[in-house]
Amino acid sequence: MKLNNVVLEPKGNKIVLTPFGDIHYGLKQCDFKLANDYVKWIKKNEDSRVLLMGDLIDSATKYSRGPQIFEDDITPQEQYDGMIELLMPIKDKIIGLHCLTPDHEVLTKDGFKKYTSLKKGDIVLTFNHNKKISEWKPIEKKMVRSFNGVLKTIHSNCISTEITPDHTLIYYDRNKKYKETLAKDMPSRMSLPVSAINNESKINWSNDFIRLVAWILTEGTMPKDRKDISITQSKIHPKNIKEIKRSLSNLGIPYKVYEYDGRKERVNEQDWINIWINKKHSKQFRDILDKKHIPSELLYNASFKQRQLFYTTLIKGDGWETSKYPGSAGFATKHKSFMVDFAVLCSLIGKRCNVLKRERTINDKLYIGYEASITNRQLAHVSKINKHYSERKYSGPVFDLSVKDNHNFFVKHEKSLFAPTFYFTGNCGNHEYGIYRDTGVDLSKMMAKELGCPYLGYSCFTKIRIGKQNYIIYSTHGSSGATLPHTKIKKCLDLSASFNADIYLYGHTHDLDSRLEEFREIDLKNKSVKIRKKMYVLTGHFLNYEGSYGEQKNYRPAKKGAPKIKLYKDRWDFHCGL
Repeated sequence: MKLNNVVLEPKGNKIVLTPFGDIHYGLKQCDFKLANDYVKWIKKNEDSRVLLMGDLIDSATKYSRGPQIFEDDITPQEQYDGMIELLMPIKDKIIGLHCLTPDHEVLTKDGFKKYTSLKKGDIVLTFNHNKKISEWKPIEKKMVRSFNGVLKTIHSNCISTEITPDHTLIYYDRNKKYKETLAKDMPSRMSLPVSAINNESKINWSNDFIRLVAWILTEGTMPKDRKDISITQSKIHPKNIKEIKRSLSNLGIPYKVYEYDGRKERVNEQDWINIWINKKHSKQFRDILDKKHIPSELLYNASFKQRQLFYTTLIKGDGWETSKYPGSAGFATKHKSFMVDFAVLCSLIGKRCNVLKRERTINDKLYIGYEASITNRQLAHVSKINKHYSERKYSGPVFDLSVKDNHNFFVKHEKSLFAPTFYFTGNCGNHEYGIYRDTGVDLSKMMAKELGCPYLGYSCFTKIRIGKQNYIIYSTHGSSGATLPHTKIKKCLDLSASFNADIYLYGHTHDLDSRLEEFREIDLKNKSVKIRKKMYVLTGHFLNYEGSYGEQKNYRPAKKGAPKIKLYKDRWDFHCGL
């Protein structure tokens, strides 16, 4: 049994919750117009929310209903498609959303993109936590909706994110296994994967060419008024000079070397050399290095060994090795775009890259640079005790992606320079279960995924916080064979013997009814006896009586529709309208 933990922030003083189920779309007796009217009302009312109660579609098969009856209805696939179309306009109203805020960017093979630029088929970086590698996979669906509530946030020196409470995180537990958790259920300490080796392809670049691209990016100059390229290197690094010359010679590229005394030039105390590549041979490098970016072909399509060679050469140019941890290093640049590319490179070769923004003022002029510390660790550690977790209110759009196979994707949060974090991204009825029983296909689970809401199984607890008020709801589709009004509501009343909640929701009975009960309990804080109420609700249906199996079996006709339950923000109170 699952706990659905929800925090809502209404525009007014209450939330109107509509338990929506027993529509039985697919039967001729389904009052689809009435169901559609409810959807329009829910969409129109800003503070309305929905809890799905099951039996949304009839889901009959020839084995469960018989050939003649089955052929009178529309097929399960048509039922599924029709229900998705009905509910899609209110998908942002369904209790339980797992999404990210718009200031996250997703890594594609064309670089980082905002959600507005993403589309089905775009290739994004994902994490295969079984193989512990990263893989490029296509987007199957993009979901965008509105959200008004409290976000869960994580901010540390190596990771940053803001997500809805029901968004799923992958983390590495103490048993050295990858697990999933909802943001609202985050453990007090956890380690999130921020890098994983990618080795899916290889580009047709020689090692010498890759080295020279790295040297030009870090130590090169490409004057705008000239077409040649120079690589500057201090004489205190003879191995670097030898490597550059050897790579040029291996590629058959002629070059000229100019030496100058740093003291005469008033640069510093070192002597320098400039290695110049002429206009003709510089073109092949200028074509791929028109901006201060790592070429996308190298960054996204190279093999692990090619990326590793490129990384090692970049460290020789603008970086340094440290002795703090095995494989640790530092890297610096004044170009933000270059640093973002460098951090992605580190992630693709299984290294963690923490970036800091450095500012200093010289002669009243502000200089901005970026400095990275790199380790072989592939996890970012966050904890509650270190105050990495927090919350904030948010009202606006949120988005999520459905990605093939691995069901997660690699994002960067704008509120930090670079924060790589892997992510992936509702009640079940007995009629949907008929398909699962006969075929093994769970249509309820598929619909939940399509709508971007959590799959909650046959029954669940839902804790809703509205302002300072907390409401506990126990909901179940139900399985009663009761036919009389008092025996139907009794099935709902009996739930309180095993489950403690404020509101009980019970479907399946095809009746619309509610009861209130008062309980006396001790208020330990005020040392008094207080009255607390509980509410029991039968959540209705959308079947016409004439021609239905209810008429065939002489069941009593019952009012159609769904209840509307008001949960108040300024006081602990609730009311049900039928």
